[in-house]
Amino acid sequence: MTTTSSTTEPAAASSTTTTKWSFQRVVVISTLGMVGLVVLLFVVALVFALADAEGAANFFRYVRDVFLVVLSVQCVLIVLSFALLLLQVARFFVLVKSEVKPIAQEARETVKTVRQSAAFLGKQGAEPIIKGKSFLAGLLAFIRELFAWRKLFRK
Repeated sequence: MTTTSSTTEPAAASSTTTTKWSFQRVVVISTLGMVGLVVLLFVVALVFALADAEGAANFFRYVRDVFLVVLSVQCVLIVLSFALLLLQVARFFVLVKSEVKPIAQEARETVKTVRQSAAFLGKQGAEPIIKGKSFLAGLLAFIRELFAWRKLFRK
């Protein structure tokens, strides 16, 4: 009995992997389903019209009127949604305009402060160091030349 359960498990696992729903399969099935639904509705309407023409005409007038009301309500909702979308976009632009100006001003002030800080550090920090190193380099060159003259005078 244990061998039969172990042999059915791989078969069940392989059958579940082969029945994946691909995008193409879903599109084909849904398209065929919609076409089948339209054909079915047409056949039902044809049978209903052949059985009682006056009753079918009244029924379909009622269905048509209901669909017209539904479509009118949808049009009104679409127009209202579009107006709301335009209002939200306008509010977004106002928000961006009111928020970007202060941020840009702060960025300009920051850049100005950084420039001033760099100039201050260059004048107060780097310039004295450069002058000091230049002086020391000159002093070392003078001392080296001084010792070189001593060697010249010894000989």
